[in-house]
Amino acid sequence: MSLFEAARWAASSYNGQPWRFIYALRDDQKNWQKLLSFLNEFNQGWAGSAGALIITFAKEKFDYNNKANYHHLYDTGSACGYLVLEAVNQGLVAHQMAGFDMERAKSELKVPEGYKAASAIAVGYPAGLKQVESSESDFKTGELKDRDRLSLDQIVFKGQWQDQ
Repeated sequence: MSLFEAARWAASSYNGQPWRFIYALRDDQKNWQKLLSFLNEFNQGWAGSAGALIITFAKEKFDYNNKANYHHLYDTGSACGYLVLEAVNQGLVAHQMAGFDMERAKSELKVPEGYKAASAIAVGYPAGLKQVESSESDFKTGELKDRDRLSLDQIVFKGQWQDQ
């Protein structure tokens, strides 16, 4: 619940707080298997060892005027970022995924109209290097490679857009 509490405090357009979370812990096998089944085959392969699975949803309209909230996914992403940071703060790992059946999740989890599936998140304790190295999955390659990110001069521009 402390991860959701962190997410709850994210800023949002007009304080709309469009995020909603449905979760299952591994010891609740009925709900765990249901959430796991929404993930694509690759994500099921590694996320199945997590301690918790979360499916996130974003409310598409504001409560105060029932008009479209064009920032619902952005705001929900921000709340998920807070959740992930709190997980790291607690020594956990949280991995967000887009690879899941959004329509099936929405339908089978009985999510009302007006909400859009946004992401899935696996949360758990980090695997030790030995455990990752002994893995037979395709996930192993990604976990052991060096992390790479675009350089700041590729993503931050002063005054106007600058071609590379």
